[in-house]
Amino acid sequence: MFSKATLKERRQYYREEWSTKDMPDFILKDLKKREFGFDHNGKGPNDRYKVFRGRESLKKFLRYKAPFAAYTAGRASKCRCPSPKNRSRCRCKACGTPPAP
Repeated sequence: MFSKATLKERRQYYREEWSTKDMPDFILKDLKKREFGFDHNGKGPNDRYKVFRGRESLKKFLRYKAPFAAYTAGRASKCRCPSPKNRSRCRCKACGTPPAP
């Protein structure tokens, strides 16, 4: 009945229908502190720990990559680490991640 959306169809959606204006205020308020995850192949989140400088950088990412889905946590991260991808080496007391040995 339904088939997987093609890359062309997803790009058209993000270009013509999706807008940051439709995002909830609680996400936009803390956008720079939030980590996002994306599903690029239709099999669940496979690109995680993305951080964006603002609405425009998120919009450009979505229009270029056109993921099947985007995810974010219900609250912003307290971590002050420069790179969330390096959580295993985090020394930040705020995020609660213990330092790597």
